[in-house]
Formats: sequence, structure tokens, C-alpha cells
Amino acid sequence: MPPDFLAVGHIVKDVDGAEWRLGGSVAYAALQAARLGQSVACVTACGSDLDPVENLGWAEWRVVPGPDSTTFENRQREGRRVQRVLSLASPIAIDDIPEDWWHARTVFLCPVMGEVMPDVGEIAAPSSLLGIGCQGWLRTLRATRVEAIPFERRPPWLHGDVAFLSEEDIAQPERAADWSKHVPYVVLTRGRHGATIWNEGSVYRLPAYPAKVVDETGAGDVFASAFLVRFHETRDPIESGRFAAAAASLSVQGEGLKRIGTRDEIEFVLRSYPWAVE
Repeated sequence: MPPDFLAVGHIVKDVDGAEWRLGGSVAYAALQAARLGQSVACVTACGSDLDPVENLGWAEWRVVPGPDSTTFENRQREGRRVQRVLSLASPIAIDDIPEDWWHARTVFLCPVMGEVMPDVGEIAAPSSLLGIGCQGWLRTLRATRVEAIPFERRPPWLHGDVAFLSEEDIAQPERAADWSKHVPYVVLTRGRHGATIWNEGSVYRLPAYPAKVVDETGAGDVFASAFLVRFHETRDPIESGRFAAAAASLSVQGEGLKRIGTRDEIEFVLRSYPWAVE
């Protein structure tokens, strides 16, 4: 039986000084989906130093083995995060995804460093909702340092139903509107400034919910996951955006994966801070 939610991307070791913790878009997105009652499957690649099944046992895992795990070093410089990649795991290809997972109700491709091959989206069944986490395709390595790539109007990986990106991912965030010519929905998250959704010439600007920020890592992945789950339920982009913003506001209030909310917690935020589309 196919899972409700399939996430594809590298699980990551996030290094901060002498310590590291588990991360990666696939971990944040999959945990949020699980907290919303979805059966979850994940496809990743890593070395023997990581065991997703042991650490993230609430999901079913297909792990592509290799000599290395993807490892990010994160530092703050002049108020901005500077990242270095210390090692990269193997790429993920179509053949790495079990056929019985192709019919997941929701498929989320969420690379961290371009590791998901552009044609992987072709596995999604016509009935599946296909989301694209753009960040991993919007950056490259200069030696070990992570840098943004120039904007493309029609990149080869841009397909599916909903494309997600952050205003930190491209130099001119509003240019993301161009992508709505190629996918039905483009969602740009703006941190404390909310989110913008483009759909067939319409633009919706959604403010964020108040939150005491502890750690913003993974908030965009939590937003995307919650949006996709709610959009599958409602087919309403505004309702889905509100739900996702509430989920993101919870996730930033704890370190790493510790504060990802349940459906009841998200709905409490929605009731506590009602707001309308600007």
C-alpha cells in the first residue's frame, strides 16, 4: 500500500561547533506530515554514520548507501547564516524509489544540494499532489561554501503542482512569479513577513503568525509539508497557506526537530490569531 506522504532528499548532519544534530528538508517535512496523521515514507542517501530508521523511526525509509553523509557546517556572520558543505552523500535517482511508493497521495521532492535528479518527479502518479522544494536546486558549491545560482525562468527541475522557495534563495524574490507560468502554484516564504502565493495571475500575500523564535532551521520545509497536506485535503491555497504559516510559527519555537506541531496545536494557533489575506 502506498504511503500518504513521500519525501525525497538527503538527511543531513548539521554541525555547529563541536556538536551536530540531525536535519535536512526530508526530516523536517516528513516529521510534520507524520504529526498531521499521515503515513510517511522517505527516500534518502547517507553513509554508515547515520541510521534514519533508528533516529526517525516514525517513517518508512529507503536508504541509498554510500561512503558519506551530507554534512553542513552552519555559522552566523553579520546576521546571516553562512554554510559550508563538509561532505555530500550519493545522488538519488528514479530507480532508488520503490514502485509501490509512486502512488503516494503527496510527493515532496526536497533536495538540500541538488541531489535529487530532475527527472525523479516523473515517478509521481497523475493522482498524486507533487510539491517541489526549490532550495536545493537554487544553490551550488564554491569549494565548500554554499552560494546561490543565477535565476532561471524555466529550470529543468521545475514541474509538479506546487513549488516552494524562500526569499533567501534568490536575489530578486519577486521573480519567482515567473514560475507560475509553468506550475499551478508558486509559494514564496518570507520568514517574519509571511508568504506570497502566485496562481494563474492571482497573488495572495499572507502575514506570519507571532512566534518567539529560537531556531528558524527547517521552517520552510515545515511550511511546505503542512501546506501540501492541507492542500490535499481542501484544494484551497489560502486555507493551506494559513495552516502552513501556523505550523511554521510553532516549529521555530524550539531547536531542530523538537517543536514541530500536531494538528491540534496548529488549529489552536489558527483560532488564537485569526487574520485575513492582505
